[in-house]
Amino acid sequence: MTNPSPPSSNQPQQSSIIDLNQIANQSNLEVDLKIKTPKSRFDQIVELVSLVIISLILLVAIFYCFQILTSPQSSPEDKKNAQSTITLIIGGAIGYFVGRTTANQT
Repeated sequence: MTNPSPPSSNQPQQSSIIDLNQIANQSNLEVDLKIKTPKSRFDQIVELVSLVIISLILLVAIFYCFQILTSPQSSPEDKKNAQSTITLIIGGAIGYFVGRTTANQT
């Protein structure tokens, strides 16, 4: 293994001093401040809690549909309805997350 050669004296030494004023003046910075009121915080909490409750209800519904699909006592009509319900829930969830991602990008 070779050892790196020490820097030669004829190479210019780089300055370790960074001029922050020069860096700050080169960039265009914009600051947006949003004041959060207690009402907006309350709205966020309500939205989050409702999202969690709806998610739990949908998970229970999916679990129940899978119980119907795997039960030998279920009629073919019940199994068809359970499949449709699972498809509806999964499609709605995908649409919700795609719409939310698209809204965050704009």
